[in-house]
Order: sequence, then structure tokens, then C-alpha cells
Amino acid sequence: MYVSELVFPFATAHGAYVFFYFGKNIFQHAKEGKMSRENAFIITTSSGEGIGQLFLELGADALISVGDASPSEEDFLLAISSARAESILILPNGEEALASATRAASGLGFVRVLPTRSFSEGYVALASMPRGESADLLYSLAIPALAAMSEIEIVPEVDGFNPRYSAYSRGERYATSASAEAALFESLERLLLPSHRIITLIVGRGVTNSRRVFVTERLGELYPDREIIVYIGGQTATEYYIALRQMGKKE
Repeated sequence: MYVSELVFPFATAHGAYVFFYFGKNIFQHAKEGKMSRENAFIITTSSGEGIGQLFLELGADALISVGDASPSEEDFLLAISSARAESILILPNGEEALASATRAASGLGFVRVLPTRSFSEGYVALASMPRGESADLLYSLAIPALAAMSEIEIVPEVDGFNPRYSAYSRGERYATSASAEAALFESLERLLLPSHRIITLIVGRGVTNSRRVFVTERLGELYPDREIIVYIGGQTATEYYIALRQMGKKE
């Protein structure tokens, strides 16, 4: 069993330059040598500072920050125009965002939209992509990786005066418990397949250090033959994102 735990700072400049667009909630990150037809410029959405930095480390070039509302068609159009690139791949990471990105890309032959419907799917897609390749190749590599993965989201829910946590996977609820960790382990037991060799945990802002350490150690005890990766995501809407996948290219 291999455990790696990565904690990113709130903002780090990688490569040539970094722009912040606070008005439109766009954080653009561009690297030298990416502005060409052969090398796709990757636009994705993020929620939480840690998730944003993780996606940049995995090769994303631009982040659209997700707040209370899903990114609009105008947000994606601004990101596309700001990229000044001849080949663009968009990872929307949400159902509403996917619809907005698809409308934004309509009629633009140099833009492809990968149908990622969650941040876990966005993570797995980016982890499957080598750097410096065309949008068509990256798309073709990501689709089978998405098809082979499973994902879990642990979200808080209110049951009267008692806080409850539910585990969802692609819209279906798999567990409900008084603790987020209990819901996590119950749903993981149901969804983890033999082909899933990597368990990736993206921890939300509300999870304390002691809870994170407990989950990391318990995962190692329960699944000693799996690779376990833990990131500090910083997202607020969910306690944990969990991605279950086959061996990847970047970890």
C-alpha cells in the first residue's frame, strides 16, 4: 500500500504567467509552449483552492472558479477568448456546466468539450492525459478512463435537527449515516471493484486534520493492496470526493 498526501498553497505561479480575473471568476494559468494547434489548451472548473492547484499540477491551463452558481455560457466564452489558443479542450465537471460549455463551444471547430460531470471525473480525466498533445488525442484517452472509474461524493444533509451525511455516486444514494466517514466506508465497500487500483480522496474544507488522518489510516488498513492518494481540496459543498480508478499515468 502506498499513501501520498499532498497539500497545496492557495496560489502558485507555474510557467510563464498567471492571471486572476476576479470579476468573472476565472483564474487563467498558461504555460510556455502551449499556444499551438498541436498542444491543447485545457480549460476546467474548480471548487476550492486545493482542487484548483491539483488540476493545474495535472496539466490544466485555465480554471473557472465555481461558487454558488454553475459557470455560465458567458464564463466559458470568456475563458475561450482569453486563452488565445488554436486548440482548446474544456472539462466542465458538472451537469449544468457541461450544458453551458457545450453551448459556448457550438460552432467553434477548435474547441472540444469532454463530458465530465463532476470534479472526480475531471480529476480522473486530467490524470489520464499526457502533456503536450492534441485535444483529439487527450479526448480519446480520457473517455475510457472515465468509463472505467467510479466516484463517490459525501455530502451533508439536514434531517430535522440531526446532521446526516449521504454518499452519492452519479446521482444514486449508496449510504446515509450520522458521520461522513461511516457513509464513506459503507459506500466504498459497495462500489470498489477489483479493477480499481487507486483510491483518491479529495478532502473538503470542513474536515478536520484528525478526521483526515483517521480516514487515511483506515483506508490503508482496509485496502493494503491499493494505492491511496489524499489531497486537501478545500471544497465547501462536500466533505469528501472519492475517485476509484485503474492505474494512471501521472501519479
